[in-house]
Amino acid sequence: MKRWLNFKIVSKLVGILLLFFLWTCEENPVNLPLSNATLVTDTLYATFDSTYKVSKTITTLGSERLLVGSYAGFTFRTIIRFSGLPTNVTIDSAWIEFSTVGAIGDLSSNFTVTGYPIINAWLADTSDVWQDYNANVDFSNPLGEILITPETDDTLYFHFNDFGMQRLNEWADTSTGIDNNGIALDFTSASFVKAFQARNSSQNIGPFLFVQYRDSTQNLITDSLLSISDAFLFEGNFSPLPERNLVTTLDTWATVLQFDVQSLKQKYPEGVIVETARLEMAFDPDNTIIDPDFGAKMNILPLKSEPRDSNVVIDSSFIGVSTRTIEFSQFNDDSTLVVVKSGNDRQALARLYIQNMLSSEEPYTGFYVEFTQPEQFLSKFAFYRYNQQELDKRPRLIIQSLRLPPERL
Repeated sequence: MKRWLNFKIVSKLVGILLLFFLWTCEENPVNLPLSNATLVTDTLYATFDSTYKVSKTITTLGSERLLVGSYAGFTFRTIIRFSGLPTNVTIDSAWIEFSTVGAIGDLSSNFTVTGYPIINAWLADTSDVWQDYNANVDFSNPLGEILITPETDDTLYFHFNDFGMQRLNEWADTSTGIDNNGIALDFTSASFVKAFQARNSSQNIGPFLFVQYRDSTQNLITDSLLSISDAFLFEGNFSPLPERNLVTTLDTWATVLQFDVQSLKQKYPEGVIVETARLEMAFDPDNTIIDPDFGAKMNILPLKSEPRDSNVVIDSSFIGVSTRTIEFSQFNDDSTLVVVKSGNDRQALARLYIQNMLSSEEPYTGFYVEFTQPEQFLSKFAFYRYNQQELDKRPRLIIQSLRLPPERL
């Protein structure tokens, strides 16, 4: 039966496309309106949804941003390392330059960050050395300070103190036996999170260590060194909210949604060709945190497990394929809804997801919504659920389809 229905849909689609081609041909236009097919719009409200904690490790070693500060129950500390210090010279002065790329939180006051030597070697922010942060930083020997301002696009400088200059020279002179494991940037309190440009060697941007010394002829030399590795550590977690679905970064939560797409088969027994589709979800602004630089940077993947199963399974063939993952990243005009990005994404949602759910022998069970690049920033969306009292706040699918005409006798 399914094969016969698929055959009917395909054969009718070919006929309709042929008529459409003749109708739109510029050299020989023929007035052949598609009177046998009807464009219909359906709104499907979610029949079930849920939020699940995603069991994956977030590493920030490759992040494009370095976060430092506190906000919304999260604390961020930057770790950074430089190598290639000049040898056989005495470094007279040094500073680290940080380029700001954003900030989020209560941007009303400054806070001071102090740098401390890191005790053990580290290759990633998730390795064993960072399971006990306090035991792996030498808090007895501060290296210097940096004043963190709430501006979103300034340049800040870490200034080394006397001990910091001594330690730089000890790191440069490998005969001292003092390992250069880098610097941890820590603080006492803060009301916002500052974002710095992280290391990007291909573009030669990120934190730079500047060192000044004199050569053998007493000429003043200034060298600049791009950080060899940098990352940020974070502590904190998002708690579930009653009657809300969460999609979050860092401490990652995702949302699954189910719709009765199969109801279109009963409504249109001759079949439909889904032209475009969009998911719309209303969010609770009082419980939502939006990074202004990233906005609603989410996407949609097809769900294969049952929506009530916390062991979430998605179609892995869609992961990382730009033409198959759907950007769920656009706000409506009054910024009360997040919707599927207009254009190709809505067509792909129709073709690869909805149409497949109608015709496949193993249809997808729903949709999986998550943040992209969750290691880059702090954000949380609290969406209203399928059983929300106000109908206009419930998650919904708006589907435009070409309704196929009945078979001719």
